[in-house]
Amino acid sequence: MKTKNLVQASILLAIGAVLHLVVPGIINGMKPDFLLVTMFCAIIMNDDFKSTLIIGMATGLIAAATTTFPSGQIPSIFDKLISAFTFLSLYRLVFKNIKNKKFAMFINTFINTFISGFVFLFSASQLFGINIPGGISVLLLSVVLPTCFFNGAFGIIVEKIIFIYNKVSI
Repeated sequence: MKTKNLVQASILLAIGAVLHLVVPGIINGMKPDFLLVTMFCAIIMNDDFKSTLIIGMATGLIAAATTTFPSGQIPSIFDKLISAFTFLSLYRLVFKNIKNKKFAMFINTFINTFISGFVFLFSASQLFGINIPGGISVLLLSVVLPTCFFNGAFGIIVEKIIFIYNKVSI
């Protein structure tokens, strides 16, 4: 990881951590996860396995430290690592070759936000025995799905800012 990319990834994750910390929980402490978008942009900047592992783990630890979901610390780490590698895989296999980068970023962010939310809820309920009132489907529809749309749009904006910054920087 180059120093410039490390600093950029750190700044992105810090922005994501602030957003993750200040956004209130909506239902049962579950909140939209804007930290994901900054993680995805950091992964795009680095585009390698080792960096993705480091970024995914750092993001998982930040999310675990700032979660308001009951016993959501371990599920936060699981979902960030899994979504980091699925994002990198989809980015390399499919979306890197699409000419419309805005569409590619929206779809990849949407898909991986959903994967992250599902893995978080599944691991919290099944592996750790956390009772989710109404079941996983209620939170998937009421929190995760709207977050997918917002993160997709937010991802386009953040990715564009990073692209402009990298074009201009020396």
